[in-house]
Amino acid sequence: MIEKKKEEPVYETLEQNACMIISRDDKGILVACNKEGDIKLKRVLYPVSEE
Repeated sequence: MIEKKKEEPVYETLEQNACMIISRDDKGILVACNKEGDIKLKRVLYPVSEE
């Protein structure tokens, strides 16, 4: 039987007009930004070199 782990929310205060990196992987980073009280999550891809 697979035991479910209890998820625990993380509460962080993000100041106005500030951004925080949430996670990163091989393709890019996930960023949370607070623009005047409106929180947006955005995935930013790493630049690809054109060689």
